[in-house]
Amino acid sequence: DTEEIIEALDGDREMLRSAEVGLWLREHIKENLDEIK
Repeated sequence: DTEEIIEALDGDREMLRSAEVGLWLREHIKENLDEIK
């Protein structure tokens, strides 16, 4: 259904807003993991 796809895309847009935060967190965690190693 196209309606479901559109709803999913709207959800993705919301995710993309927090994706930047997620990317930052991931980089931050990687740095911390490298330090722990």
